[in-house]
Amino acid sequence: MESSPEGADTCRDVEGLARRLAAERPRQLRYLRSRLPTAEDAEDAWQDASIRFLQHAASLAAAERPEAWMGVSLRRLVVDRYRRAAVQRRTAEALAAEPLPQPLADPEAEVELQAAAVRLHRARAALRAAMDENCHACPLADCWAKARLRNIAA
Repeated sequence: MESSPEGADTCRDVEGLARRLAAERPRQLRYLRSRLPTAEDAEDAWQDASIRFLQHAASLAAAERPEAWMGVSLRRLVVDRYRRAAVQRRTAEALAAEPLPQPLADPEAEVELQAAAVRLHRARAALRAAMDENCHACPLADCWAKARLRNIAA
């Protein structure tokens, strides 16, 4: 199997980037450890960044200052991790603030709610069937869209 010159360049790019990553690792880990809560978080972030760097090896090799690009990427990665943690914290707080669902005291009321759900399901099915009978040329979503377009054009 013959190898193309482009493939050889890509392999060299990846190998060169891997060497640069190995050389930059201690400095990047120090940076991440100073900004993330634990050493494990810093290590995970560095692994994520390394994968991203290696995926973009060709564009990094063409970059004038790949170390600067890596630094910017690491800063963005730290910010993204804090944003994700904030979203998770707010979600957990919102869930904790919601009252727990109270069981129904009356078993007959539960049966009535279930009956209402069945009636609603059957009514929707009947509505779909009636709309299908009236429009044979297109699916249901298109019927509503075409009717709206007719109303706008009129």
